[in-house]
Amino acid sequence: MNPGQPHAEEAARGHSARSSAELTGFGGFPSPSQPPGEHPMPEGRFTVKVQIDPGRCQGHGRCYDIDPESFDDDVEGYGKVKGDGRVPAGHERATRLAVASCPERAITLAEEA
Repeated sequence: MNPGQPHAEEAARGHSARSSAELTGFGGFPSPSQPPGEHPMPEGRFTVKVQIDPGRCQGHGRCYDIDPESFDDDVEGYGKVKGDGRVPAGHERATRLAVASCPERAITLAEEA
């Protein structure tokens, strides 16, 4: 096999060779460019909480566009966490996608058992 060339099996399926890091994206979860539902995410086993660092947020709005259940915008268009930051049960997938989509990495996610 030549470096940079797809494996025969992957080439037959129309896929190029990709590392596991490219397949999983941020924090072991699919990158935002992967179609939803292609890779299952663990949901409902933990209490998930999010926070936004206001010093890092630049107001891109991706968080509240992707996950309006957990995020909103303030009067200036910067992201803010709804309520106490707890993510509704079964809604973790959208929240993780919103976290991974923040270009400033201003959102932190914490899982509590």
